[in-house]
Amino acid sequence: MLIAGRAIQGLGAGGVNVLIETVICDIIPLRERGKFMALIFGMITIGTALGPVFAGLIVQYSTWRWVFYLNLPVGGVAFVLLALFLKVKAGEGQAGRGFAEKMARLDILGNVIFIASCVSALLALGWADAVYPWSSFRIILPLVLGFAGFGAFLWYEGSGYPVEPTMPLHLFANRTSLVAFLLTFFHGLLTVYVLYFLPVYFQGVLMSSPGRSGVQLLPTVLVMIPFAAAGGGLLSKFGKYKPMHVIGYGIMVLGFGLYTLLDEKSSTAEWVVYQAVESMGAGLVVGVLLPAIQAKLTDADTAKSTATFGFVRSFGLVWGSAIPAAVFNSRLAELVGKIEDLGVRAMLADGHAYEHATRDFVKSLSVESGARQQVVGVFVESLKRTWQVGIAFTGIAFLLTFLEESVELRKDLDTEYGMEDLKEKEKEKRMTDAA
Repeated sequence: MLIAGRAIQGLGAGGVNVLIETVICDIIPLRERGKFMALIFGMITIGTALGPVFAGLIVQYSTWRWVFYLNLPVGGVAFVLLALFLKVKAGEGQAGRGFAEKMARLDILGNVIFIASCVSALLALGWADAVYPWSSFRIILPLVLGFAGFGAFLWYEGSGYPVEPTMPLHLFANRTSLVAFLLTFFHGLLTVYVLYFLPVYFQGVLMSSPGRSGVQLLPTVLVMIPFAAAGGGLLSKFGKYKPMHVIGYGIMVLGFGLYTLLDEKSSTAEWVVYQAVESMGAGLVVGVLLPAIQAKLTDADTAKSTATFGFVRSFGLVWGSAIPAAVFNSRLAELVGKIEDLGVRAMLADGHAYEHATRDFVKSLSVESGARQQVVGVFVESLKRTWQVGIAFTGIAFLLTFLEESVELRKDLDTEYGMEDLKEKEKEKRMTDAA
């Protein structure tokens, strides 16, 4: 039932962010988009970070069903606002096409190949060291099939068979757009990386409740939003995205390095400051990725580049939870021998460490026997390795920024889409009535 509900929700939610970004790109010149993208991603960040806070409080004090009930009024208000105020042009090329013709242009086979590849690769990562060892053919085979599928997907997208490719390869033909897409992938991955594993530290090491761990995550949001706004404002004023990419990812490398210092003795000031540092870099970058992608593309590519941007970012978000979870579980499997209690060791072995990194589990362990201290120590060491792998990802992204070209951003807009001109419609109506 949960899977079915999520699938139905996904049909509606899947394209929401991309459509919002597309509307922005169709009505705002390239150089001004950073400000609006920063605002949008600031709202997304608020929702992403406050989600754990409210979810933790709901689970702690009420029924988990309210996690889903809350979507009804929020979705209802959004639906009414869209119906009343969003008036967009279909574009001359779309106006004459019927529903069947539009559906025929969808890249269904490309999406099937890509989704199947994602599922295969993510199953392998989810099962690795949890259900089967890394050396098992049940891990190797789906992992190989997944990455082979990604290769097949790229070949198919460039083959000319799809009428409207999901991911047109000409978007990657110039160095700047290609690097910016890669930076987008890493930003999505690293954002979820932090949002998923700081709560593991708060609950499994500091023994915070789910609700409190959500509150402890707030420095990430409170710092990221103003720096996202600053990044967008600087882009509009100076038209330079590369310096912000270099500085932003450099700060993120430092932030992940600081996370490796966290342990059971870390003070409140330490984990607040460490979050602030990493979030400064992430916020500075978040609103200036899409303008960098579109810098060497034309306005005719706006919809496709925006959709591919959302596609790549979402792809990064998926890996942002799978990779650190696999690293955390694998590292703990190496260290589990430090736990003397065989029963506790069995509960954490075979990839079950992540699910046991909670306050209730840690507090259930005996202090007198040393089990609690041993488990917390193993959690700290496993998290340190997880953050170290994060340093590698941020480091790669930082080095990629030097490959970008500095391109002057356009100040004008040339698109057949955008908002409907109400005055023009009224004039046309008067002319029609007069005729």
